[in-house]
Amino acid sequence: MLRYLALNAGKGPGPRLFVGGGLVAPSKNTLTSDPFFLGEEDIVVDHRHFSMSEGLHKAIFEAQFFIKRTQTPVFSGGTLLIEEPLRKNEYGFKGSRLIDLSFTAFTRQIKPLKGSLSGTLMVRHTGKAYWNGKEAPNSESTLLIPGVGILWNLKFAAVMLNIQRPIFLKGSFSGEAYLDEETNAWQVSLSMRKILDYTIPWLYW
Repeated sequence: MLRYLALNAGKGPGPRLFVGGGLVAPSKNTLTSDPFFLGEEDIVVDHRHFSMSEGLHKAIFEAQFFIKRTQTPVFSGGTLLIEEPLRKNEYGFKGSRLIDLSFTAFTRQIKPLKGSLSGTLMVRHTGKAYWNGKEAPNSESTLLIPGVGILWNLKFAAVMLNIQRPIFLKGSFSGEAYLDEETNAWQVSLSMRKILDYTIPWLYW
């Protein structure tokens, strides 16, 4: 993944714009056959339903735009991420296009909390996927993911606690379209960021 800083207001208030692109290379931990037996209802062979990779080469496009201000929200903006499968894999799987659109805003530091509050809103859409030219059940989905968090700027690093609540607007949690299911999920993440006091001399001219 490569990113280019197209706009940079520097240390103070102003806009920041990143654009980037990249390539996803698959691992070998992927499904090697159609797990839904599309067109083969009467044939059941040894198979598995779990994989760590889709087994696909993908192109990535990314854009990030943020504005820093002196008043609340002191930092706000959004990101757009698109992942596009380049071709189907050797097992006949053609994956979904993924589109992520997210918005984020931070308040000024709130003294009783000794930190800043954040709000996020993400819309994630995955398109249809196919096995050997036939649509994979329930592969298309749209999620709305609101979230809140708190950011502490500590002496050793910046630490953030974030809570998100995925809401399915279309599709469901599993890939089994015929299941009568309900999903009630929460996501909790704890992250730490530290800027290293080091520069690479030959990158500056």
